[in-house]
Amino acid sequence: MRGHRFELEEIERTLVACPGVVEAVASAVEVETSTEIRAAVFTAPREGLADRIGNHCAQKLPRFVRPARLIFLEAFPRLVSGKIDRLVVYRLLA
Repeated sequence: MRGHRFELEEIERTLVACPGVVEAVASAVEVETSTEIRAAVFTAPREGLADRIGNHCAQKLPRFVRPARLIFLEAFPRLVSGKIDRLVVYRLLA
């Protein structure tokens, strides 16, 4: 992104390292003339968690890969194998 190489898995690991976040999926989404990072997180509902996640990402991630939009899910859709159905999550983030 913007001339820098960055892995979505690194963003996901950073999100999961934030207290209260159980799982996370990040996606790069084309928006008009640019690309932005969006993320879905599975977490127990807590007051102010969105702010804590934003502060955590601000400390750990460069500005250009911080999630521009977060969605909170009660559970991630799963494949028969038990893995997260990323295609369904990517559609939610689009």
